[in-house]
Amino acid sequence: MPRVVYRRLKTNVFAVLDVNDGSVIHRPPPAEQLPDRLRDLCDFANATDEPESFLHPVIRAVPLHFWVGFDHPFEDGNGRTARALFYWSMRTHRYWLVEYLSISRILREAPSQYSRAFVLTETDDRDTTYFLLYQLGVIQRSIEELHRYLRRKVTEVREVEQLAKGSWADPCARRAPAGIARQAGCEAVQAAANAVGVRMASAE
Repeated sequence: MPRVVYRRLKTNVFAVLDVNDGSVIHRPPPAEQLPDRLRDLCDFANATDEPESFLHPVIRAVPLHFWVGFDHPFEDGNGRTARALFYWSMRTHRYWLVEYLSISRILREAPSQYSRAFVLTETDDRDTTYFLLYQLGVIQRSIEELHRYLRRKVTEVREVEQLAKGSWADPCARRAPAGIARQAGCEAVQAAANAVGVRMASAE
């Protein structure tokens, strides 16, 4: 993904440009349309589903991400705002695990794929299927990375428990010296592990 900058081309006409050659990468809708477009975005984000018009929360959250990026209402911070709105929408619909997911790092690792999904959606009559499929893959990958992280932390806690075993009957119930997992840390890892189905073995 090329480095980009948001600049005014002429009065009330802005575009996202490649900083290397100045080519136009994305031309947002006219600024005068923003009030109505943002109102539509908020209506979509806050809509309550009726049984006959149910839209899955994830399918609602992903287009919000694209929507902010497409409208580009700010000179800077549109990507952060889009991701924040995605997280907010997921969390509002009780997908609380999203609080522990990091999609930003995955997007940074493969920016060309993100750009391709965005451009395909933009150029194919705003068909968000491209962006939706890409973002679903990002979500799945971030969940897998969370599981790997938790398994690693569970292993670390078990190793500490083994080191402490024999000195304390319950290493998570006492104040431990430097280098030994403290009670709050043990409980936090256990709670996070339980939340995603990883079970820690208690010290015997």
